[in-house]
Amino acid sequence: MADVLSIPTSMHKLGRTSSTGGAAIASSSEAITRLSNGQYEHFWTDEAGPQALRNAFITFLGAYGKIAATERDTLRSFGRNVDQAIEDFATVEQATGDELKALRDSMGDPSAYTSPRPTSSTNPSAASAGGSAPSTDPGTTAGANGAPTQDAQTEF
Repeated sequence: MADVLSIPTSMHKLGRTSSTGGAAIASSSEAITRLSNGQYEHFWTDEAGPQALRNAFITFLGAYGKIAATERDTLRSFGRNVDQAIEDFATVEQATGDELKALRDSMGDPSAYTSPRPTSSTNPSAASAGGSAPSTDPGTTAGANGAPTQDAQTEF
């Protein structure tokens, strides 16, 4: 019953998360790890400055690798949440469509519904005289026919 609602079912596929983003972050994380692991001491000169730079570079790459791994995990979690939200929406959309169809079908068959009947709480003599029962709400000021006047209080 997706035709009743404003979002076509085919549009749900557009919301699906792409594996491209997660794969790119995972690939970057692996490349950072390989680059960090490849910083062998014998590739750098023995001087204190380059060795300090090497150590700082390894520390930087390690920290950046952790950040990339965290981002990868966050992106995967986000993707799962988006996919679940899309599935939940589709389920609600289908149920709503089914309910609307059932309502539309029942409105087409007069035997499926009845007109409202007056309740016993209404005063038949007042209704036949053209008036109505006075309001039991102390916040309203009823006019001669029981209708609220300008001074009636309104609750919001």
